[in-house]
Amino acid sequence: MLKLPLHFIEHPARQESEKKKILVMLHGYGSHEEDLFGMYSQLDPQFHIISLRAPIRLEWGGFAWFDIEFLPSGITINEEQAFHQLEHLKATLRQIKDHFNGADLVLFGFSQGTIMSFGTAVTEPSLVSALVGFSGRIVDTMVPKHPPIPLYREIPIIQTHGTMDPVIPIAQGRHASEVLKKLEFDHTFKEYSFQHEISMNCLNDVNRWIKGNVFKD
Repeated sequence: MLKLPLHFIEHPARQESEKKKILVMLHGYGSHEEDLFGMYSQLDPQFHIISLRAPIRLEWGGFAWFDIEFLPSGITINEEQAFHQLEHLKATLRQIKDHFNGADLVLFGFSQGTIMSFGTAVTEPSLVSALVGFSGRIVDTMVPKHPPIPLYREIPIIQTHGTMDPVIPIAQGRHASEVLKKLEFDHTFKEYSFQHEISMNCLNDVNRWIKGNVFKD
């Protein structure tokens, strides 16, 4: 039985594949592990899905990976806390990978969950076989001073963002895209005419990308 330091829910693959693929869901600020998990029936049936709950309980409800502050200039994040929680997340991902005998981990994040996914990919790429990031940004200080570019080239990433996003502006999404491309990830970036969300059209695009990049063998 899988035991983790973070609360989680999981759903076994509905269709067996030759090589097990574990989809690890990382929800956004103020949400919980059941949020993205609600999509499981719309995702590739070959995925074994694990949805993690962020460790910080918010006073008004929901959970977070790190604290944020709403300022007139925009949202600022507690970077020290984000770095600290990133290390705990990576330890959890190592446990998942070990439990499933080195199975490929595909990170599936929204907003803060995308920030944590990008942070994992740039700091410990060996943990990530592919990445789906919705409505997120990259924390520049998480990028190593001497990035392991050859390892990055092996990781396909699809990043989506709404052009009317009031939470994480599209400019921050575009900046993340530029950084990931410069780091030579196998990167795809798609923009949509919506806000801080995931539309069915967006999810359909992601599913097509998954079919061509995760289950291509």
